[in-house]
Amino acid sequence: MDERFLAMKYSRIEKVLLWMLLVSTFSGITLNTINHSDGGDILKGLSDFKFFTLQSNALVFLFAAGLLFAGKESITGKLRFVTGAITSYIMLTGTVYLIILEPIYELYGSERIASSILHYITPPLMFLFWLTCEKRRYSYREFIKWLSYPLVFM
Repeated sequence: MDERFLAMKYSRIEKVLLWMLLVSTFSGITLNTINHSDGGDILKGLSDFKFFTLQSNALVFLFAAGLLFAGKESITGKLRFVTGAITSYIMLTGTVYLIILEPIYELYGSERIASSILHYITPPLMFLFWLTCEKRRYSYREFIKWLSYPLVFM
């Protein structure tokens, strides 16, 4: 196959995945904020950003938006550098929720929808993006740096 065709194909796949990430994180965060904005108090809804779920989803949102809309190569290059870290954070979000939190929560209606988007849709999408679009190799030092954010959060 022609290398240009493969590059275009991956570029299209990358863009589709980034748009899916952007839409899923935006809709999940927005719906969660609305659900927790008792009586229209948006600040109360935004207070949920103290949770790792919303923080990691917000990082994915900023990552996807940056790659889609940043025109400068210097910005996209820096964003590419954090692909692995952001992927690890969102996968941690999904895994911890699936194993520890989901069995003890009973959510209904729009809260269930928001939770499903934030925990079951976004993490696999980000993992798929990482799997198909990440091209660089990691050093062990990077893994240790990545762990600092979840450890400090705890």
